[in-house]
Amino acid sequence: MLSQNELAIALCCGSTQYAPVTARRGLILTLFAWAILTPVVPGCSDCDLNIDTAALADGFVGVFYDFGLHSDCGGDFWFLQDGNLPPGIGLLERGELRGTPTTAGDFHFTLGVVDDDSHETAFKGFALQVNTGPPPTMTASMP
Repeated sequence: MLSQNELAIALCCGSTQYAPVTARRGLILTLFAWAILTPVVPGCSDCDLNIDTAALADGFVGVFYDFGLHSDCGGDFWFLQDGNLPPGIGLLERGELRGTPTTAGDFHFTLGVVDDDSHETAFKGFALQVNTGPPPTMTASMP
Protein backbone atom coordinates (compact mmCIF):
# COMPACT_ATOMS: atom_id res chain seq x y z
CA MET A 1 0.00 0.00 0.00
CA LEU A 2 1.30 3.43 -0.91
CA SER A 3 1.45 6.27 1.57
CA GLN A 4 0.00 9.66 0.65
CA ASN A 5 3.53 10.88 -0.20
CA GLU A 6 4.13 8.14 -2.82
CA LEU A 7 2.95 7.77 -6.38
CA ALA A 8 2.97 4.54 -8.38
CA ILE A 9 3.88 5.01 -12.03
CA ALA A 10 3.43 2.23 -14.61
CA LEU A 11 3.70 3.00 -18.30
CA CYS A 12 2.92 1.20 -21.51
CA CYS A 13 3.53 3.13 -24.69
CA GLY A 14 2.98 1.58 -28.12
CA SER A 15 4.69 -1.81 -28.14
CA THR A 16 7.02 -1.20 -25.16
CA GLN A 17 6.11 -1.79 -21.53
CA TYR A 18 8.12 0.31 -19.08
CA ALA A 19 9.16 -0.54 -15.54
CA PRO A 20 6.75 0.34 -12.73
CA VAL A 21 8.17 3.00 -10.41
CA THR A 22 7.23 4.14 -6.93
CA ALA A 23 8.19 7.79 -6.48
CA ARG A 24 8.20 9.88 -3.32
CA ARG A 25 7.16 13.51 -3.50
CA GLY A 26 10.08 15.56 -4.89
CA LEU A 27 11.54 12.68 -6.92
CA ILE A 28 8.64 12.18 -9.30
CA LEU A 29 10.20 13.84 -12.36
CA THR A 30 13.55 12.10 -11.97
CA LEU A 31 11.97 8.67 -11.56
CA PHE A 32 9.44 9.32 -14.31
CA ALA A 33 12.30 10.06 -16.73
CA TRP A 34 14.09 6.90 -15.56
CA ALA A 35 10.94 4.83 -16.17
CA ILE A 36 10.61 6.15 -19.72
CA LEU A 37 14.23 5.28 -20.52
CA THR A 38 14.19 1.82 -18.91
CA PRO A 39 12.14 -0.66 -20.95
CA VAL A 40 11.16 -4.03 -19.53
CA VAL A 41 11.81 -6.89 -21.95
CA PRO A 42 9.66 -8.38 -23.34
CA GLY A 43 7.35 -5.50 -24.06
CA CYS A 44 3.60 -5.55 -24.44
CA SER A 45 3.83 -6.29 -28.17
CA ASP A 46 1.81 -9.18 -29.53
CA CYS A 47 3.82 -9.43 -32.74
CA ASP A 48 6.96 -11.43 -33.56
CA LEU A 49 9.50 -10.02 -35.99
CA ASN A 50 9.95 -12.06 -39.16
CA ILE A 51 11.10 -11.55 -42.73
CA ASP A 52 8.15 -11.64 -45.14
CA THR A 53 10.04 -11.48 -48.44
CA ALA A 54 9.45 -14.86 -50.09
CA ALA A 55 12.06 -14.77 -52.88
CA LEU A 56 14.32 -12.37 -54.71
CA ALA A 57 13.97 -11.34 -58.35
CA ASP A 58 16.73 -12.47 -60.72
CA GLY A 59 19.44 -10.03 -61.67
CA PHE A 60 21.40 -9.51 -64.90
CA VAL A 61 25.08 -8.73 -65.34
CA GLY A 62 25.53 -5.04 -66.12
CA VAL A 63 21.88 -4.12 -65.36
CA PHE A 64 21.07 -2.07 -62.23
CA TYR A 65 19.34 -4.16 -59.54
CA ASP A 66 17.03 -2.69 -56.89
CA PHE A 67 14.94 -4.96 -54.67
CA GLY A 68 13.21 -3.94 -51.42
CA LEU A 69 12.99 -6.42 -48.55
CA HIS A 70 10.05 -6.54 -46.16
CA SER A 71 9.69 -7.59 -42.53
CA ASP A 72 6.58 -8.01 -40.43
CA CYS A 73 6.33 -6.24 -37.07
CA GLY A 74 9.11 -3.72 -37.44
CA GLY A 75 12.59 -4.24 -38.68
CA ASP A 76 14.79 -1.19 -38.68
CA PHE A 77 18.29 -2.41 -39.52
CA TRP A 78 19.13 -5.07 -42.13
CA PHE A 79 22.46 -6.88 -42.32
CA LEU A 80 24.23 -9.76 -44.06
CA GLN A 81 24.51 -12.62 -41.55
CA ASP A 82 26.19 -15.30 -43.70
CA GLY A 83 27.33 -15.91 -47.27
CA ASN A 84 28.15 -13.44 -50.01
CA LEU A 85 26.06 -11.06 -52.07
CA PRO A 86 26.73 -11.00 -55.81
CA PRO A 87 29.69 -8.75 -56.66
CA GLY A 88 28.39 -5.26 -57.41
CA ILE A 89 25.26 -5.57 -55.22
CA GLY A 90 25.13 -4.17 -51.70
CA LEU A 91 22.63 -4.29 -48.85
CA LEU A 92 21.43 -0.97 -47.49
CA GLU A 93 20.57 -1.01 -43.79
CA ARG A 94 16.99 0.06 -44.58
CA GLY A 95 16.43 -3.24 -46.43
CA GLU A 96 17.29 -2.70 -50.09
CA LEU A 97 19.54 -4.80 -52.29
CA ARG A 98 21.02 -2.35 -54.82
CA GLY A 99 23.79 -2.19 -57.36
CA THR A 100 24.93 -3.44 -60.73
CA PRO A 101 25.99 -7.10 -60.67
CA THR A 102 29.30 -7.86 -62.35
CA THR A 103 29.36 -11.66 -62.15
CA ALA A 104 26.81 -14.29 -63.22
CA GLY A 105 25.93 -17.15 -60.89
CA ASP A 106 23.73 -18.37 -58.06
CA PHE A 107 24.47 -16.62 -54.78
CA HIS A 108 23.20 -17.95 -51.44
CA PHE A 109 23.22 -15.87 -48.26
CA THR A 110 21.38 -15.23 -45.00
CA LEU A 111 20.02 -11.80 -44.18
CA GLY A 112 19.05 -10.53 -40.76
CA VAL A 113 16.89 -7.70 -39.51
CA VAL A 114 16.79 -6.05 -36.08
CA ASP A 115 13.89 -4.10 -34.61
CA ASP A 116 15.13 -1.02 -32.72
CA ASP A 117 12.27 -0.99 -30.23
CA SER A 118 12.09 -4.64 -29.17
CA HIS A 119 15.68 -5.64 -30.08
CA GLU A 120 14.24 -8.76 -31.71
CA THR A 121 16.22 -10.26 -34.59
CA ALA A 122 14.97 -12.37 -37.49
CA PHE A 123 16.94 -14.28 -40.14
CA LYS A 124 16.13 -15.78 -43.52
CA GLY A 125 18.15 -17.50 -46.24
CA PHE A 126 17.92 -16.29 -49.83
CA ALA A 127 19.22 -17.20 -53.28
CA LEU A 128 19.82 -14.57 -55.92
CA GLN A 129 20.45 -15.72 -59.49
CA VAL A 130 22.44 -13.35 -61.68
CA ASN A 131 22.15 -14.14 -65.40
CA THR A 132 24.30 -13.18 -68.34
CA GLY A 133 22.72 -11.48 -71.29
CA PRO A 134 20.07 -8.85 -71.39
CA PRO A 135 16.86 -9.14 -69.35
CA PRO A 136 13.76 -10.26 -71.23
CA THR A 137 11.81 -7.48 -72.90
CA MET A 138 8.09 -7.18 -73.37
CA THR A 139 6.68 -6.30 -76.74
CA ALA A 140 3.19 -5.08 -77.32
CA SER A 141 1.30 -6.35 -80.30
CA MET A 142 -1.38 -4.34 -81.97
CA PRO A 143 -4.47 -6.13 -83.35
